Amino acid sequence: METSFRLPSVAADPIEWGEALAAVLGYARAQRHLRIAWTPSHPEGITVSVRAYAYRVYDCVPPSDDDEFAWLDVLVVDGINGKMDQNAITALKHAADRAWPHVRTAIHRAEGRSFWDLDEVEVGRTPPPGTTGAALADAWRECAATTGIKTALTHKLLHHKRPELFPLTDNVTAPRLREHTDDDVSLWGVVHRELTANREQFDAIEEAFARLVDGAEDVALTRLRLHDILLWLQASRKWEHAVTAGKATAEWARWQDEGAA
Repeated sequence: METSFRLPSVAADPIEWGEALAAVLGYARAQRHLRIAWTPSHPEGITVSVRAYAYRVYDCVPPSDDDEFAWLDVLVVDGINGKMDQNAITALKHAADRAWPHVRTAIHRAEGRSFWDLDEVEVGRTPPPGTTGAALADAWRECAATTGIKTALTHKLLHHKRPELFPLTDNVTAPRLREHTDDDVSLWGVVHRELTANREQFDAIEEAFARLVDGAEDVALTRLRLHDILLWLQASRKWEHAVTAGKATAEWARWQDEGAA
């Protein structure tokens, strides 16, 4: 396996595979301090540790089992910095209800394939009619056409419901992806190209993350989410923090021990 990721949207230079693993481990496990000035049981105040990133409150919340978007699927979007008020929550639920038939169609047409297994033309700017990509695009349009529902909320909603089919991008990561688009290649197309060009590396990091982050409340992440995490950490200048935190985890120590063995 090639030992580095080559992800132009994430970084100009290759990213060493172990550094990428440390970054996603840090995203899953890093904590930050939260100061609470006063409570009835702690009048002197208390400092607690909470998760620094959205893994626990977004990725680890399972989507609804219903053949629809439930309110849970809408509200969990706020766990990844959705910043939604009542108007946005209501609008997003209405958009989700309209998007669901297209999502169902995409699932049927995909026949078990994931986003990265689709033909590149299906994730371009004009996917052919009748394809999985066309249904994915229609689901996206139902949401994005709704007043107050833009790129970030749309992707966060759709990805959480079907993390193997919908990419995740927001206002932080979209500009980095946009730098690599052209007349045929959309934001989704950039993600698809980077996933297929680094297939072995993503095979390995998917497997390693699922094996290492294996607590009772943990969930495995698809390469769509892993790509988004790597890109977001770089674009938001959180990379060094996440890598440092990742290398301090028990999961990193286990991986190091496996390599030594």
